[in-house]
Amino acid sequence: MEEVPLGVHIIQAGLCLREGMFINGILTNSEVWYGLHDKDIIELEKVDEYLLRKILNAHSKTPIESLYLETGSIPLRFIIKNRRISYLHHLLTRNENELISKVYFSQKRKPQKDDWALTVENDMNDIKLDITENSIKLMKKIKFKKLVKEKIRKATLNYLK
Repeated sequence: MEEVPLGVHIIQAGLCLREGMFINGILTNSEVWYGLHDKDIIELEKVDEYLLRKILNAHSKTPIESLYLETGSIPLRFIIKNRRISYLHHLLTRNENELISKVYFSQKRKPQKDDWALTVENDMNDIKLDITENSIKLMKKIKFKKLVKEKIRKATLNYLK
């Protein structure tokens, strides 16, 4: 980025590159990851925080909360939650005879530690998304994504405060 003369648009270009290359590259298929612990997410977020500091040319002592709030960026933990919950909508709208549906409902019947079904349930609780699976199934994809996005933004703001 330093070699390309972007002038006043350098930060916006950096944030677009963060979104397009870094986040989409590092979080490929993150909607189906399971068994991911806080220490794993913290390691991913350290890299993201380093990138944000480089984009903004911020000092290492600048609070990371300030970087996220100033840029309007969302920490990786919430991007992963968003993707998982959105994938839940996809799962619930599939035919119940499909393998992915069978696996999900099997995990719901007999939950075990770190199962994907428990993880997505915890994600929904974390962002205070109080909605039944049947309601999710009946909801249009765009409307559901909008609802989840709003809940993610509120949860992110509370987290950063």
